Amino acid sequence: MTHAGKTESAENPWRGRYITRKPQLAKRLSISISTLDRLRQSDKSFPKAVLLGPQAIGWVVVEVDDWLETRSRV
Repeated sequence: MTHAGKTESAENPWRGRYITRKPQLAKRLSISISTLDRLRQSDKSFPKAVLLGPQAIGWVVVEVDDWLETRSRV
């Protein structure tokens, strides 16, 4: 769909890019939150967290999916 000559994706780059929070990500990866914290610090290829608020972070699900795909090929 277009609006004023722009596509929706151009208007909103986050469209379709869902954010997952730390507890949900740890559960999805089947690891503990402390292991997730260690992974964030030690694995430079791990997706960067997105700041959601003063004390809240999350990850873009698509980026985590891409990271998991690269890990499964190793």
